[in-house]
Amino acid sequence: MSLPQSAEYDEAIQNSRSAFIDPELRGATNDGPLFMGVPGGPVASGNFAIVYRFRTGTRRLAVKCFTREKTDQQTRYQLIHEHLAAQKLAWTIDFTFIKEGIRVKGKTYPIVKMEWIENAKTLLSHINDAVSAKQPIDSICDQFYRMTSDLRRHSIAHGDLQHANLIISDGKLLLIDYDGMCVPKTAGLKSEEDGLPDYQHPRRHGGTLQSSMDHFSTLVIWTSLHALTIDPTLWKRWVRDDERLLFCREDFMRPDDSPLIRELLSFRDPKMSSAVEAIVKAAAATSLEQVPHLVEVVTDGASADTTPWWQPEVTATDQFGTQGLDEPKPLPDWIASSTTVPLQSVAFKGGTPILTLYSAITMGVVLVAGLLGFGGGVAAPMAFTWVFASLSIYGVVLHIAFLMRPEVSAKANAMKRLSEALADEQKAAASLRIRQAPHLKTIADHERKIADSEAKMKKLEAAIDAIKKRTTERLQSFAYDQSEKRSRAEKAERDAISQASAKKTSAKTNYDSQLRQIEQDRSSAEARFTTQANLLTSQAERDREAKFAAKFDAFIQAEMGKITMMQPFGTLANFLGHAYGGYLRHKDGRLHKIYGIGPVKGERLDAWRKHKIEEIRRRIPAAERDAINRAIDAETRNERQRLESIRDQARAKADNAKLNAKAEHDRIVAEAMRAENEAKQRAKVTIESLSGEHVAFKAKLATEEAIESEPLSRELWSLQSVVNPARHLIKAERMKMQAESLELSRHASKARENVEAAKREVARYAAISHLGFFKHVFS
Repeated sequence: MSLPQSAEYDEAIQNSRSAFIDPELRGATNDGPLFMGVPGGPVASGNFAIVYRFRTGTRRLAVKCFTREKTDQQTRYQLIHEHLAAQKLAWTIDFTFIKEGIRVKGKTYPIVKMEWIENAKTLLSHINDAVSAKQPIDSICDQFYRMTSDLRRHSIAHGDLQHANLIISDGKLLLIDYDGMCVPKTAGLKSEEDGLPDYQHPRRHGGTLQSSMDHFSTLVIWTSLHALTIDPTLWKRWVRDDERLLFCREDFMRPDDSPLIRELLSFRDPKMSSAVEAIVKAAAATSLEQVPHLVEVVTDGASADTTPWWQPEVTATDQFGTQGLDEPKPLPDWIASSTTVPLQSVAFKGGTPILTLYSAITMGVVLVAGLLGFGGGVAAPMAFTWVFASLSIYGVVLHIAFLMRPEVSAKANAMKRLSEALADEQKAAASLRIRQAPHLKTIADHERKIADSEAKMKKLEAAIDAIKKRTTERLQSFAYDQSEKRSRAEKAERDAISQASAKKTSAKTNYDSQLRQIEQDRSSAEARFTTQANLLTSQAERDREAKFAAKFDAFIQAEMGKITMMQPFGTLANFLGHAYGGYLRHKDGRLHKIYGIGPVKGERLDAWRKHKIEEIRRRIPAAERDAINRAIDAETRNERQRLESIRDQARAKADNAKLNAKAEHDRIVAEAMRAENEAKQRAKVTIESLSGEHVAFKAKLATEEAIESEPLSRELWSLQSVVNPARHLIKAERMKMQAESLELSRHASKARENVEAAKREVARYAAISHLGFFKHVFS
């Protein structure tokens, strides 16, 4: 079946009510990017399909329309849809295959209706953001483990497990794009996809759909995620593009040469070691069925830390001492205060009348002996002996009485219990130290290794920074020199362009001025020619009329002279008729009135005379007329030719002047343009040369920097691959030590509690002393 293409789908979905057959989609609003100024463009497209987005109420939907048919496409989608709908798995999205879903040009075609996930990020984008923000990805690692376990339990294989098909929305991991999925009823059909090489088994090429398709990619993805939970710095050190996580195809093809695999194994994390070893063995397998599933390799994918929040981290010293281990840290005050009951102090009780009387007698004897000794009644030595003997006997008696007191016996018992508690505490602490000693030694060894490595790393980083700084300074200095040369080249170009522009402007001004002058001279010549030609024509007409008049008047006079009116007054030629009479003109010009002719006869005679003149005019010979015309025309033509020659000379002069001015203008402009182009070309060559020099120098510096810093970087990476596993091993050793010494720690804590209780008990007897007893006797 031939399927529509994207342009046809674009046109059809503009009206969802007429395009879709599904009731929910018929009432949906197109919510895609702008298409021809209105929403409706696709949100994604591929080799086989194109995806549009719609909104219906508060829900968004994605609609996949197929542009290329796969083998058994409809059957596959129907079986996948039925299986997922029956299982209702938490990590899937709403997925419905509609066989007759969209109408395009009167025909119906299948579609897939899916839930649109808001605020979704691909796995790669999510990890990058989390690592940059120093946020943990343990939750995603755990969710992926549970999801793959769920896949296996329901006999489902996605077929293309990779970062783009694993999305995170509001912290929840989801699986999308089910085109190549294998469910129980599609197992054995032809596989249309091989997946991305950096996620797939090296020997996966075509074949059929099978439930073991995801085993290898599952191991790859989970191992990458678990490794990043241990050491997030792996992300910046090993991820080089947007097409993979930590592993690449070369790691699978040549695992013995893979520095990544060596580093991951150096962590000595049981789960990671098992997973990495499984990947190495699986990559060498000859079929996908031999690849184990993740849950078979790692039986517990949980990565949560169960250390109590008040438990301090263990830090070993170079002398294997401890800070907060052999002496367990007391509970927080708010916990300890709730378990401590204040105890009352103990004091001497009861009277001692006999002892008090004896004390008074002794004091009296001592006083009397002193007075007699000082007064001279007895010898001083005897008095002193008496006093000493009395006080000694008194002290012995008082001490015996003190020891016989029940309070003193109770205090002795409390002191004994304190001594026993202290001995027990020391013994417990010693046992704890003995148990912790090998762990602390291991931790101290790793810490010294980390300290040594970090010290070396700091030196290496400083050396690399110094190399980069020198490179940057050299590049900046070179760039400054290049900038100066570029500035000079650009200034020379601007000056040359400015001079050329000035020349062109001056040439244009001169050319326009010359053209105006040439046009003025030409116009003046044309005007003179026109004026002279007009004058010539007018003069010719006047000459023609004058000659005609002279010639015709003579002929008319001669003819009119042949008609006599009255002798000797004159002829008709000399008659002047008027309305009031008639006259004859004499030869001397005088007029003579003809009497007897009134106005009527005068007008008639005058009209008759004019008629005669016209009649005579018509009889003038044509040869005479032509001769006059030829003579006048010849003179006029000669004169006009002379004037035209003058005009043509002026025109030719003007044309030549124009051509010369144009040629000069073009020459100057061409020279200016040539100078401008040469300046531009020089500047271009100089700038290109400078750019080439800059690129070459930068490449040279980069090469020199790479050559100089590469061994340092390799050593730095090598140290980093020591430090990070050592940190992980320290954490593991601490957890192991805590687990092994838990009972001893509890005994030490109990011993300390007993010591504190004994101390509090002994503190009650602070008043039970010889001085206190003496005060009690005399009170």
